[in-house]
Amino acid sequence: MSPVAESSTVFRSLRGQPAAVEVLSSSLAAGRVPHAYLFVGPDGVGKRTAFLKWSQALLCEAPLSPVMACEECGPCRKAGGGIHPDVFRATFEIQAILLKEPVEKQKSIKIDTVREMEKVLSRKPLEGRVKIALIDPADKLVDAAAHALLKILEEPPPATHLVLLASDQGQMLDTIRSRCQIVRFRPLPSSDLLSVLEDRAARGEPLDRERFADAVRAAEGSVGRALEILSEAESLDFDWEGSPLSELLKWCEQFGNPRLGRDAAEDFLRRLLARFRDEARDGRRPPEDIERALTALTRVRRSVGPSLALQALLLKLRREKKRRI
Repeated sequence: MSPVAESSTVFRSLRGQPAAVEVLSSSLAAGRVPHAYLFVGPDGVGKRTAFLKWSQALLCEAPLSPVMACEECGPCRKAGGGIHPDVFRATFEIQAILLKEPVEKQKSIKIDTVREMEKVLSRKPLEGRVKIALIDPADKLVDAAAHALLKILEEPPPATHLVLLASDQGQMLDTIRSRCQIVRFRPLPSSDLLSVLEDRAARGEPLDRERFADAVRAAEGSVGRALEILSEAESLDFDWEGSPLSELLKWCEQFGNPRLGRDAAEDFLRRLLARFRDEARDGRRPPEDIERALTALTRVRRSVGPSLALQALLLKLRREKKRRI
């Protein structure tokens, strides 16, 4: 079968994943959609977006083609918004509701959630032609839940499709993986990641374009990671090179707060490293500063207090800058 033109599919807005789009589109075009997919790849590279678009293609009531949903009908809007009654979502958010627990407590997908999914899939579709289930993250299934899912995969109810999302398929049962068609999602190229951020900014999201380049470098091909970096930018925006010493020390102290903490310190240091590497390439930054920042990042990752590690690094960088002048 000849490749399906990406621009003529429901996945046309999914950037940087041509191989995944081809696999999903070809199955839709042929009318042979597997009963189970496993979407594998880093977080924030489009797996969930692909699932929403794929769901629209299966549930649209007025498709323009087998691979192009109208995206305007009621089923399309519901599927795109994650609220279609024929789509069950086995996620931490749904599990928290089922178990009547805070979502923050959800660290794995439990058997009760899989059993509820099985119950829902056993019923006839309410609005569409098929029932769909999403398991996210599928690499966080407890053993009992994994074996319950395996039974569903071995004998799937009629007119049902399952999609499993995972960042580490090595954490999953081989028997589950072997019963799914694997679709691989890659880290986005920098150009695609930058385009996604610019598209979101054009839709009115509060993103500062001046930070896009730094976010792209530090995000390792993940849209989700880039958005996290940009959302944290305001609290981390600080003139550590020119501010008074008292303000520098006070700014570093905030990383001892659990609300900001170690993750934010690592984010700051990763962005600092990206900036230093750029500056070193054109001679504006000595290579030794890269080593200093890398050492600080290693110390933070090894459980050294983030406030202390940042204070030591930034004070050293300021002293070295004065010495060079």
